[in-house]
Amino acid sequence: MEEEQKIINEVASELFEKLGLTAEITMSNKEGVHIVHFKTEEDAPLLIGRHAHTLAALQRVLSAMLYKKFERKVDVLVDVNDYRAVQKERLSNIADSVAQRVVEEKRNARLSSFSPYERKIIHEHISSHYHSLESKSEGEGLDRVLVVSIKE
Repeated sequence: MEEEQKIINEVASELFEKLGLTAEITMSNKEGVHIVHFKTEEDAPLLIGRHAHTLAALQRVLSAMLYKKFERKVDVLVDVNDYRAVQKERLSNIADSVAQRVVEEKRNARLSSFSPYERKIIHEHISSHYHSLESKSEGEGLDRVLVVSIKE
């Protein structure tokens, strides 16, 4: 595991070097997922991008590089300046607000415009904090929505 993280760190450093960016890279592991933390002063907005699309793309590129290196899928999550923690807090607040609305109004709530990662965070928050509610995703592609409802 330690050797694997060392190689992941080297590949991530190589990627940043090829992009002409500088960042301090640290690694952690949570439930079998290698988390690559990038700390950067100037390049954070560029690396995160609008709606974190650049961050997701960076993660896909790193995943592809690691697949080529290890010849197998490696679970990796890329984070820039602790963006993921801030994002998780924001999404948890949204989930709390929606859950409260569903309970008070006794009707389903439909949320759109969330990435698969964001929907996953909301699903996890609802299931772990609101046992009388359930959440599910409906639709395909850009029309995919998250539905929060009272359990039957």
